[in-house]
Amino acid sequence: MKTGFIIQARIGSTRLPNKTILPFYNNKCILELIIEKLKAFNLPIIIATTIQKADDIIVQITEGAKALVFRGDEFDVLKRFIYASKNYLISNIIRICADNPFIASEGIKTIIDEFTLNPSDYLSYKLENNLPAIRSHFGLWAEMTTLKALEQVASFTDESVYQEHVTNYIYSNPDKFNIRWLMAPEICFSRKDIRLTIDTIEDFENQKEIFFRINKENPNYSINDIIRFLDENSKYLLIMKNQIKLNSK
Repeated sequence: MKTGFIIQARIGSTRLPNKTILPFYNNKCILELIIEKLKAFNLPIIIATTIQKADDIIVQITEGAKALVFRGDEFDVLKRFIYASKNYLISNIIRICADNPFIASEGIKTIIDEFTLNPSDYLSYKLENNLPAIRSHFGLWAEMTTLKALEQVASFTDESVYQEHVTNYIYSNPDKFNIRWLMAPEICFSRKDIRLTIDTIEDFENQKEIFFRINKENPNYSINDIIRFLDENSKYLLIMKNQIKLNSK
């Protein structure tokens, strides 16, 4: 059972086009920084982008970063994941979003270890109110699923919402799948003011500055370090609060 990362990435974001490839830190874009972080796990890293001409730049960046590329349907992301998995013989998929520069290495390690010990159809984090972490504004955690589970989703539904949001159908139908949850760190509980995912130009500029300052202090930062930094620098939280109000999940 081969395990690998799949990162969905494309240029055509509605709210912030090109966000994945804009310079973010040390002249590197978010996609390059995520690939760099994931290399520590010594697993295949696949960038699943589209067949659109505009996404040629994603391919160039991916190849430059020495990661793998798969090109597929622009809007049916579910199919893109299925075909990318089959193309590279990946059975167990760690799904990463390309707009999460703060994706937590410790969370990825835990999810891989837990899945290895006790495989399931879906494994990820949830917050104290049972909200799947992937549906929060944190942007810190990955999800793990299987090719088999994604193929089942494709056979159960052709609704566009589930084609766009790859794992949504799985965790919304616990009667059909073997789902396991890990609790997010308690320090994150009840925090409605933290937004580290990037959808808008305001997000991008805010998170870019935070990323620079945190990496300057400690490039091996943890989730605790991020939250401590934000609590000591409330101006960033004020921007996040406003963006949370404007951008529902």
